[in-house]
Amino acid sequence: MTTSTPNEPVPDTPQKLPPPPAHDGGPALFILTLVVMTVSLGIGYSASLGKASVLGAMVGLFCVMATFGGSLGSDLRRLAWLAPLTVFAACVPRALGNWNSFAGVLVLILVIFGLSLFPAVIPKFRLLGLGVGYAAVAGYGIALPAGTSELHIVMAVLLGLAIAVAVRVLAGISDPTKPTRVAVATPLRTSDFTTVDIIRSWMVDRPSTWTTTVLTESLRFRRAVDLLRAQAARPTTQTPEKLGIAAALTAVTADAAAVADLVEAHHPDGHPHTKQDSADDSSSRPALTDNPTIPDDPRLTPASRALVATAEGHLDTIRQAATNRDTTPLPQVKELRSAFLRARVTAAIRPDSPELHQGLAKAVGILAAWGTGLQVAQPFFANTFFNAVVSMLQPTWTETLRRIGYRLLGCAIAIVLVVLAAVWLPEAMMALIAVIGLFALTWFMFSHPIVSNAGGVAMTVALTATTRHLDPLSTLVHVILMLLVAGVIVLLVSLPSVLRSRRTTVQDALSSANDRLLELLSEIETDDEPDDSTRFGIFVRATEISDQLRGSGAAMAPEQRARVESAADIIDMLTLVTVIYRDRTPTGTAFRDTITRTREILGGPTSRSRALAHDDSTADGVDIRIVRCARELVRLRATAYE
Repeated sequence: MTTSTPNEPVPDTPQKLPPPPAHDGGPALFILTLVVMTVSLGIGYSASLGKASVLGAMVGLFCVMATFGGSLGSDLRRLAWLAPLTVFAACVPRALGNWNSFAGVLVLILVIFGLSLFPAVIPKFRLLGLGVGYAAVAGYGIALPAGTSELHIVMAVLLGLAIAVAVRVLAGISDPTKPTRVAVATPLRTSDFTTVDIIRSWMVDRPSTWTTTVLTESLRFRRAVDLLRAQAARPTTQTPEKLGIAAALTAVTADAAAVADLVEAHHPDGHPHTKQDSADDSSSRPALTDNPTIPDDPRLTPASRALVATAEGHLDTIRQAATNRDTTPLPQVKELRSAFLRARVTAAIRPDSPELHQGLAKAVGILAAWGTGLQVAQPFFANTFFNAVVSMLQPTWTETLRRIGYRLLGCAIAIVLVVLAAVWLPEAMMALIAVIGLFALTWFMFSHPIVSNAGGVAMTVALTATTRHLDPLSTLVHVILMLLVAGVIVLLVSLPSVLRSRRTTVQDALSSANDRLLELLSEIETDDEPDDSTRFGIFVRATEISDQLRGSGAAMAPEQRARVESAADIIDMLTLVTVIYRDRTPTGTAFRDTITRTREILGGPTSRSRALAHDDSTADGVDIRIVRCARELVRLRATAYE
């Protein structure tokens, strides 16, 4: 096939910055909070769990927030190993604390330290570790009546977990695998996507033959379409050919949308699919290459016409895979993912690991907070006190100061709101203030942290004053004082991070990671007979590269840090998919071609110009997932200099 010349690099899809968290506040999170807490409290009080039901409601909410985002199967598997961890974190420190205060806080410190390593093992599980950490702090610090037994606490936590499972099942039971199908079909609909996120969605849902085919062919289809658009945008392209390409793109895009609908459909024909259906349908369905809506326009050059035919061929393959839906799982993927996670654990406990330093800082912060004795003097606010310390302690001094500022400004807004309510509104209206605070806390959790912090303080004061029959103004004073003490503790604990921080530019960080990745790919290419220890060593090397990159980005501005973290995610995924592909490649030639192309893409300005002009849309043995990850890494480096 004729392609563009090396001197005219193809403008590929612009690299997106990482998307916001799955739960980014707004009405959905507010409604979810109300539902989970109302159901938990209702069932808990009906089961005579008393105020331990509040702990169950909080655990349920944290688990629901931490386990949405993937297919039903992958989310439930996550909940399966999250459940015992949550029960231990929320119950054991509290039970030991009732026997010996120091023993309880020591176990709490160990739990928070372990959870701080979660992002190092699985970066996208940051919210998961945060949710379990909040459950642990709530379990230890929440004020419960003297008659509340350990059994009540355990039952309340189990109730919260059961409600989290029920909510997740009800939300996804109608179509358990829809998120995976939507993810692998995304390149058929748009160029605005991140390859790493699509590959991750495909991988966590136990990759099958048909979803793998759709993933690779949709990426090849998108590459062919990108090349067509680049051809039309060149100044040397004549007007008739531009019009022909535009007409062809319109037709191909319409067919791609129809194929995407087929992939995303629960059943390919609207009813449960059987193997006999596959045999009947595969012979009766028309091929896309015979579709008269895609013209063989005489205005197209042979190169453009070949790209149109290539795109049509990929759509044909996707339609056949989506119709037959061969669910045979890919071999060895699970084992290689396990090896990759073990490598990340190894990287997380290195002395220079940022997550290790963060875990130690939080451990010291909790110990210092316990040492003040305020949780004993003001037991109603112990949960707020410990949560403030944990949430304000961040990996960098800049981010810690930002969190403290959010908390202080939020406190100022809450002071005004509570004082006005206490002076001008009847005492019974404090319950309404608590609801308004909950609304602000959840609705603006990620979009407006100052408002969210204000809502949290107002809710704590109003709810405590209402349920404990306390004076709102004196309650407000106690809460503000404890938050100020928490801020001082955080500042003192964070001082070592100032001495440890080493500033580097985003360009230097990305260039260094790119060079080390090239060295690693060279070693992978020359290793003809990999074994388990070799694979594990490759994963350890890759995680060291990505972790060092994330560590260097911790002190950068938010936009630069997002770019660096995105590049680290790409390096992780590129390495994992490379090892999977090598183990599944029947001959070494295709794998070496893939590595050669990938190294050429990453190699520098000259080879980048040449490599970006390659047509990776043809099924020539080059793994499109790997080279596309490399292209996105190159684009991140390029935008860092803009």
